[in-house]
Amino acid sequence: YLIKPGFKVIEAGGNFGVHTLRMARLVGDQGVVETFEANPAVSKYLAKSIFELNKLKNVVVHQKGLGDKPQKVYLDYTISNIGGGNIVHEKTNDSLETEIVRLDDVFKTGKYDVLKMDTEGYEAKILQGAQKLLKRNPDMLIVMEWSKDALISKGSDPAACLKNLQDLGYKYYWQIGEKKGDQPNFIKVSSEQIMNIPYCDLVISRKETL
Repeated sequence: YLIKPGFKVIEAGGNFGVHTLRMARLVGDQGVVETFEANPAVSKYLAKSIFELNKLKNVVVHQKGLGDKPQKVYLDYTISNIGGGNIVHEKTNDSLETEIVRLDDVFKTGKYDVLKMDTEGYEAKILQGAQKLLKRNPDMLIVMEWSKDALISKGSDPAACLKNLQDLGYKYYWQIGEKKGDQPNFIKVSSEQIMNIPYCDLVISRKETL
């Protein structure tokens, strides 16, 4: 419904590629999915799934994380939740070095249609590093995991995150509910309502209708 043939999609948090594969099939040969995965232990399997197992040519795998400034950091994760992870600035016995980049530095030109984010609370920082990209693409949809606790745990203020979106013209929000049969279920919500929701998935747009 949101991802259409020919779309250019940026995915923050590719994990093992479940959503990446689905989006790649939706955008088709004329579209592209640019997926970012910060965990080197995961991104190698993501690349294997995309290129070796599924033979896809419309996906670009960036083995990097996204944030508000370029830096080298370390990623802590557990074997029981290898797809998760926590960025730290000092190396531990269980951490892997990874690189954080800004979307504004990676995509300096070009039209993009959707930014999808599921990054354990780093969504606000990613938005901070994508200000020029978002201003340059007035029709770009944002699909993101909204977790107030996760945002706060990563040093971001949920209210400031919403204010940043509104300043960029993103004033319309839909909570993604459970499907009704084969149809998507988008529930329109206000910014005030969002601040009272601890966790959900959101679609965010500059347009009043999807």
